[in-house]
Amino acid sequence: MLCRICATLVLILLLTAGAYAQESRGTIVGRVTDPSGSVVPRATIKITSVQTGVTSTLSSNERGSYYAPLLNFGLYTISVEKEGFRPFTGEVRVQVGDRLEVNIRLQVSGVSQTVEVEDDTPLLDTASGSIGQVIDSRQITDLPVPHGNLYALVQLALSPRFTGIRCDGLNNFDLSLFKMTRVRKERMGLQFRADFLNALNQAAFSNPNTDPASTAFGTITTQKNYARRVQMALRLFY
Repeated sequence: MLCRICATLVLILLLTAGAYAQESRGTIVGRVTDPSGSVVPRATIKITSVQTGVTSTLSSNERGSYYAPLLNFGLYTISVEKEGFRPFTGEVRVQVGDRLEVNIRLQVSGVSQTVEVEDDTPLLDTASGSIGQVIDSRQITDLPVPHGNLYALVQLALSPRFTGIRCDGLNNFDLSLFKMTRVRKERMGLQFRADFLNALNQAAFSNPNTDPASTAFGTITTQKNYARRVQMALRLFY
């Protein structure tokens, strides 16, 4: 029985850790089309890491779409080939947690094309809800690290939060009433008791959401106390 309980707890911890984990590797998605905008299926796509030389080879599907997940951050070369079209070559830089959309338009044979994708950070990433940031060597050198703890640099990649926000204190008004009645020449007693918890039914709300990256930013979604509760009991003394 004890082993079964321990195994269940370990499974719960593993599932909880997986739920809060965020994938740090990037993804490149897009669509391959011809000059008229029609999709190009079964085009050969090669995505090569400039740093490591590792190449991932894939093909566009019937809708001309392709999907390249689990890419470590860095500079990549994208090359596309399809019979009847000129080869395409481009470069793109993948940052931590990026989901980049790179649409490719192939030219008919006889027209050569080389495209370089700018790696500037967009003001708003509409392809993904994840948040990530690469901390380069210059930032590590220039920024002071408290007590030499390099894990403090992780805070650079976290979304900002507002601190110092306080809410009203928790003040519940509870009320208890009881009545004692003697029976059978006072040898026995009957007590009736009624408890009113949070008798005035006053709500005490928690702090608002302080994460600017959350859709619930600035809203209060939880309550610190409970609604009015009434408990009644009858006790016999003898």
